[in-house]
Amino acid sequence: MKDYIHQFAKSRGLTLTGLANALDYASPTSLFRLMHANVRKKSIQDFLQRMTSCLNLTDQERDALYFAVDRKLEGEIYARQNRSVRRFMSVASPEAPPLLLLQQDGTPLDAAFFAEDPARWRFTLVNACSPPVIQFFAPLVEHGAQMDHYFLHPLDMDLAKAAMPVLFHHNYRPWRLTNINPVNGLSAADLAFFTNGETSGYMIFTDPTHAVCFDGVFPWTPDQRLYQPTRKLTAPARFLSDYPNFCRYCASLEEDNDIYLLKPDVHYSCIPGNIFRRALLCGPLKDDPTVPAILDTLTDIFNDRHKHFFSRRQHVWLVMKYGAMLEFIQTGCLCDHFVGFSPFTPEERRTILANCLRQMQHNPYIHFFFLKNDDSVPDIELDLYEAHGLLLQNPHTTYNLSDGVAEEILIDSPIIMRQWRDYFMNTIVRERCMTAQESIEHMEILLELCPK
Repeated sequence: MKDYIHQFAKSRGLTLTGLANALDYASPTSLFRLMHANVRKKSIQDFLQRMTSCLNLTDQERDALYFAVDRKLEGEIYARQNRSVRRFMSVASPEAPPLLLLQQDGTPLDAAFFAEDPARWRFTLVNACSPPVIQFFAPLVEHGAQMDHYFLHPLDMDLAKAAMPVLFHHNYRPWRLTNINPVNGLSAADLAFFTNGETSGYMIFTDPTHAVCFDGVFPWTPDQRLYQPTRKLTAPARFLSDYPNFCRYCASLEEDNDIYLLKPDVHYSCIPGNIFRRALLCGPLKDDPTVPAILDTLTDIFNDRHKHFFSRRQHVWLVMKYGAMLEFIQTGCLCDHFVGFSPFTPEERRTILANCLRQMQHNPYIHFFFLKNDDSVPDIELDLYEAHGLLLQNPHTTYNLSDGVAEEILIDSPIIMRQWRDYFMNTIVRERCMTAQESIEHMEILLELCPK
């Protein structure tokens, strides 16, 4: 902390006394005490609050501040891990240098070799998860190339951020190693294998930006028995007939644990089952022969889920985007509106908003907030269920398996879960959200604006 304070003051052209004055300390002594080993946690948290509220910090300065505070309070390892969470939640990804492909003789290989007809190619990627590698493969996957990606380590925030361009694409299949002592040490290497049925070859990544390409079949492939899928399909495999089972699974995640939700608009559990029932009966799948068989079951699941969500004795935190909620009241569709549902009627929208407002006003276990600035976090859904893990989801999906986007990523590392919870509460809720009262007032405005 001592080095950080000295470096920050120097970068701003301030003396320590000048910095203390800028932070509105009654005396410079309060700042000097922070530079010694024995300092109370409360004093460090107060320093963090003063730095973020009294000074206009750049993104780099804010990152350095959080890193210094985390290192002081929790140690070096935690500070580095928490920095990865902040970087994951940054809206823009830093530009990465291009991946340079080399032939065996050291001459460059034209990337058009793969780009001419991407749908013909199948890739197997082993580790090799640097941004230049992902940026190279992402356009190929998006244009039809198939990819299985095998990781030596469990998915973490750095890896998820690097893989974001393809993370939710149905042609991209991530796997993580379950055996920490693999039989073959090549599972720790950075490799890629490729084939189009006629031509086969492999790449050896010598560093994050260079790969040497070879012709022929590599004499090893990952043993899939040692891996488990990192991503699971959340869309029902047989579509409508399996939708109740999917909804029952979602409800099970919400039982008996605190929940931290980041989603553009209102959560499914905020909507009563009778509204979903009507939406299904009037939706594009109303003539599906499966509807009569599942209607009552689906209604009961949603009613139970809705009742439990608001009567439970565990806390629910939900952060939404005001702009997304404006769109919801205008269209009647959630960002992840199920393809089988019709838009909710104006009366149903008002019922949903009015109930959310009542819960925000009177339920001590419900904490709903709006972001101050919708652009301050990426457009992604992250749901932390403390008993299960952190789910990463594409918020813009119809849960239609044919469109290939109804998929989720599970990060079940206890360290990552703790980091995300701390970041959610200390950064998103405390710094980037309106206050509870301001959020209530904005929900009241939405209710007034909702069509009658």
